[in-house]
Amino acid sequence: NSMVTEGCEVEGTVQNSVLFAGAVVAKGATVESSIIMPGAVVEDGAEVKYAIIGENTVVHAGAKVGSEPDGSEEWNVATCGPGVEIGAGAVIKAGAMIYDSVPAGEGGGD
Repeated sequence: NSMVTEGCEVEGTVQNSVLFAGAVVAKGATVESSIIMPGAVVEDGAEVKYAIIGENTVVHAGAKVGSEPDGSEEWNVATCGPGVEIGAGAVIKAGAMIYDSVPAGEGGGD
C-alpha cells in the first residue's frame, strides 16, 4: 500500500508510505506511514514512522524518527526539514519539527 516513484532504491521495508524520486531505503530500514521526499536516505536499521522526511535528508543507521499515534492530543507527525542529518542512533519524537542536524545518539523535539 505504498507509492514509490521511479528511481527509488528500496531494500528495506516500506508500508503505507510515499517515496519520491531518488529516495533510498536501505536493507534493514523500516518506513511506515510516512512521506520520504526526493533524494532522502534512510540507512540500515533506521526506523521512520508517521513522519515527513525532507529533500536530501539522511536518517543515519539506527536512528528513529516519529512514532505511531498514541491517542493523546499532543501527538503529531514528526517532520525533518530539507538537507538535515539525523545522526546514528538519534531519536526524534512524534510531533518534532527538525530544521537543523541532530548529532548521533541525541534526541530532537523535546
